[in-house]
Amino acid sequence: MKIFIVFIHVVLGLMLVFYSVNDQLYLYQATQNPSSYYPSYSTNSSVQDFVQEIRSSLPQRIAITILGIILGLFSIIGSMAFRKNKRWAILTLPLLPLALSLWFVYQVYSAPPEAVAWTGGIIMLVALILFALFILEILYIKLRKQTPILHT
Repeated sequence: MKIFIVFIHVVLGLMLVFYSVNDQLYLYQATQNPSSYYPSYSTNSSVQDFVQEIRSSLPQRIAITILGIILGLFSIIGSMAFRKNKRWAILTLPLLPLALSLWFVYQVYSAPPEAVAWTGGIIMLVALILFALFILEILYIKLRKQTPILHT
């Protein structure tokens, strides 16, 4: 069970780091040269508005990217420390599934219904699975046998 938890956290951390960086690079390239991503950029005003909206929300997106990278690295480092039975990892390990599940729920409920019509249920299922992982990790950490420390 311990190896499974470490594996899940390393995979989730890597996915979060790579997604954050890749999303930011894509958005930066799309806003710097929009005609290569959107061929009708010069004639279509709705595409121009979309690109302008991305440009105006770029500082917020950069902050979310930095938070995603920090959370992903924190998950990877915490899972490696959990593997070595470090006490601080017991407190930090459940943070990633909880944060991701709450983020997914927030994204679904803050978006307009037409934006999440097909994907809202899938996202909520992933949030439910991550929340179940959070509960199982807490139970595993609480109920596992600790090796006694012998003082000589």
